[in-house]
Amino acid sequence: MPAAIRVLHVATGNLYGGVEVFLHTLARPGGAGETAAEFTVCWGGGRLAKELRATGAQVHDLGEVRLSRPWQIFRARRRLAEVLQGRPPEVAVLHSGWTHAVFGPVFRRYRIPLVMGVHTVVPQGSRLERWARRIPLNAVFANSRFTAASAHGWYPGCAEPEVLYLPVEAPTAVPAPIRAELRRQLGAQPEDCVILQASRLQPLKGQKTLLMALVALKAQPGWRCWLAGGAQRSEEEAWLAELRTFVLEQGLGDRVTFLGQRDDVPALLAAADVVCQVNAEPEAFGLIYVEALAAGKPVIAANQGGVTEVVDSSCGALLPPGASEALAGVLREWVGDPSLRSRLGAAGRARAAARCDVRRQIEALNGFLERAREGYKKKSGG
Repeated sequence: MPAAIRVLHVATGNLYGGVEVFLHTLARPGGAGETAAEFTVCWGGGRLAKELRATGAQVHDLGEVRLSRPWQIFRARRRLAEVLQGRPPEVAVLHSGWTHAVFGPVFRRYRIPLVMGVHTVVPQGSRLERWARRIPLNAVFANSRFTAASAHGWYPGCAEPEVLYLPVEAPTAVPAPIRAELRRQLGAQPEDCVILQASRLQPLKGQKTLLMALVALKAQPGWRCWLAGGAQRSEEEAWLAELRTFVLEQGLGDRVTFLGQRDDVPALLAAADVVCQVNAEPEAFGLIYVEALAAGKPVIAANQGGVTEVVDSSCGALLPPGASEALAGVLREWVGDPSLRSRLGAAGRARAAARCDVRRQIEALNGFLERAREGYKKKSGG
């Protein structure tokens, strides 16, 4: 068997979302498949670094970095250079335009092939992306066709992005007593339909659309709503305060629970009955949708962006962005029809496996990285 290629994944480390869940999946024992994966992060005391280290993965802390403080950039680049001098990777994978701009020059200096993972729509007019674009890449992959389209022609000298849906682990079954206890702790009765949204606290994630729909369901018994996600920035604190105020003003305080930041999303998915996230703006992909389907939960989402490549009428509902009245209609039907929820949830498991089976998608990613390495060697005469 050929030796595993050494891959270094480069992340920011100060936020936590779908990209970080993906990296955590790779870091778990056996998760990287036929690669020897290591990680660099800034803000090494953050949640991502802690979760990566807990798996036993090698994590290199490059320190805090802010673009407004050039000395921090220079210091982090020196630390990265020390990592590369010690045991250089055969491929480096950048997971944002920010890491591309800040650390790309170091990898070029050490002649390490650079791969970009495009996880969000590329903001081609931004100063940061224009800065990053000047640093050549060797290959690009994107987490959806929607995301790949935004990167069309943006990276000079690279083939068009290859679409690689991210691997999502099938959830471990949660025993019925544990599920029932979690529901009890979070205020849900056994007969309640629990509607879950687990996402970053940002207006684009559509929390307000969900809450407006729930106002229309106040007279309907048998439902609870859990909003999972903690504020990570000052603007998210303000958005959380606005949502809390709306809930109180509309008299939903006894049925809507703000859960804050959670590290037990799989358990929440097991305890919930419906997952709802109707984005106001397109989602690049949205791992939470796949995680929900894999857990056998029907999904309600906005009919835009990468989610349309995952959710369809067999396992959920796609609605226009901001359509709170339409959302209220779907929720009203689903709350009152457990058998419908069960049928949609069962179809969701197959849908998630078809798009994001862990073994298959990690093999596809590793094949892509190996081709990038071999292409670089041929091009450079190595």
